[in-house]
Amino acid sequence: MPLLYKVSPKFWVYICLFSAQSVLQLSFADDLTITAPYVPSLLNVEYGIDSDNGRELFLFTSLALAPEHRVSLSYGNRDERVSDTLEALDTKTYAAGYAFHSHKKFRVGVDFEHWGDENKITTDTLSVFLALDINAFTVTVSPQYRQIEIFTGETNCSGSIDNNDVALDVKYFPNRYLAFSAGYMTFDYSEDRDTLLSCAESEDIPLLVGRLKSVADDNQTLLGVNFFVNNETFALDWARVESAIDGDVSYILTAYLATDRFGDWTLGLTAGTQDNYDDTTTDFIKGTVTYYW
Repeated sequence: MPLLYKVSPKFWVYICLFSAQSVLQLSFADDLTITAPYVPSLLNVEYGIDSDNGRELFLFTSLALAPEHRVSLSYGNRDERVSDTLEALDTKTYAAGYAFHSHKKFRVGVDFEHWGDENKITTDTLSVFLALDINAFTVTVSPQYRQIEIFTGETNCSGSIDNNDVALDVKYFPNRYLAFSAGYMTFDYSEDRDTLLSCAESEDIPLLVGRLKSVADDNQTLLGVNFFVNNETFALDWARVESAIDGDVSYILTAYLATDRFGDWTLGLTAGTQDNYDDTTTDFIKGTVTYYW
């Protein structure tokens, strides 16, 4: 099953929103690390489908309350099903955050995200970040604390799994037509690794175990390149994700196109493919509409 929509509670936002951040976001806002003086308030609506019968709706707003202050709110709803089983996950995402921008070219902020299916698996993630603008570079460091909760009724696969992680993201803008992004995130499950592994060995709940495997990453590597031509942004993103459970690796390749030829509106289209942990492939496509004011 795909891990596209859950590469991590926060890090997938970096790669997707970077692909939009230089049309005005390049088409969304780069989450809370965007500076309020340069990007207006916005509302983004995204809808996607994939070849594994997955459907997702995502809403995101970023509000420039004052030149130094920015607030974001997010909501997502994803339905995952496996065609040859009766299992399904109906996951929801709720997130909120705040960022402060200093005129000395740094930004700090905090956000909280709750994700999951309340009857099966959930995650709560608390993140802080520091972003620095250094010449043509933007460097962001984001330590996080996350708690994974599993609800199955099985003694060997229920309980809480805590982990800490840190993300490093670097963006480089050599000129107005080109941008590069590179990121790395690493996770530490040392306190609850036994619980994680015992749950992963369950044979009675394959969909949930597969989803746990995609949530419990050991590390993520992300690379992206953007091209800006007139009112359009073209982007290619590549991700490598390694599971903390057995070391399996998944790869994601994404292409993105956005246009802001419609005044205060930006339209975007994303398509890509993902090599899953179980040696299957998932193709996906999603459209976005963003309004700025």
